[in-house]
Amino acid sequence: MDGIINVYKPAGMSSFSCVKQVARLLGEKKAGHGGTLDPQATGILPVFLGKATKMADFIHEYDKSYKAGFVLGKVSDTYDIWGECVTSAQTQVLESIDEERIRSVLNSFAGECIQVPPAYSAVKIQGTPAYKLAREGKNVEIKSRVVNIFTIELVSYDKETKRGIFDVTCSKGTYVRSICHDLGEKLGCGACMCFLERTSYGPFDLANSCTPEECDIQKLLPCDFLLQNVPVAELDDECAKKYASGNYKKISVQDISQPVGENMRFLRLYNRGSLFALAKTEYVMGADYLELTPFKFFG
Repeated sequence: MDGIINVYKPAGMSSFSCVKQVARLLGEKKAGHGGTLDPQATGILPVFLGKATKMADFIHEYDKSYKAGFVLGKVSDTYDIWGECVTSAQTQVLESIDEERIRSVLNSFAGECIQVPPAYSAVKIQGTPAYKLAREGKNVEIKSRVVNIFTIELVSYDKETKRGIFDVTCSKGTYVRSICHDLGEKLGCGACMCFLERTSYGPFDLANSCTPEECDIQKLLPCDFLLQNVPVAELDDECAKKYASGNYKKISVQDISQPVGENMRFLRLYNRGSLFALAKTEYVMGADYLELTPFKFFG
């Protein structure tokens, strides 16, 4: 079974366990996911089955959107409420913080910014995930990175419970837990994340998602669902055979579904109406052809 299913992962389940359950339900041994969600997080988790696993890397090029909850006055080693609380703020400090101040700080994160991922994260340090080192009690130093927060908006804040919710759309590599932690730092009271839901990931959103139990063949999306903007060319049997043997290295621009340009990186190749291969492309300015380099095969 080849294709992608837009799964809504429930809380309390690891991404690995979610994929395993879907694969078992659909009877497919080869399966993987795009973009790990922490066990306590919920939301969009694209599951790739069969030949579609070859497309999993492309999901990381897309932006993601989240709905996140935070609680002021608490700081934990994991930057969320499921970690060990290391500090708590005084009541008088918390009482001085209002909704407008929180909104102002969140707005200041919009755009390109520097972020340090949590020590308890999947970021690798010399090949080892940081969270494994942190669990062993080792000192974890993670380098800061540049991320892009496209939009961020405070949805609500309850002054009695000191809890709030915000929506954020961000680039790959962004840690929402770090946003919550940095919010607390700027407010001077500390904060940590109390829930997280991924509401969209590229072309996947909540509207067309399904729970692991609801997965069936009717929910299966095509292998190249993530490549809808990549041009297409149909090869006849002879050309497909030549391409597979490395003897079909150029294709006329007239045989491609849309105009080509310097920014074109890939070309979807079909044979008899089915996805056959994905080729890397090189455009020669002024030429009437594209140079092709075999990249992935699906035939």
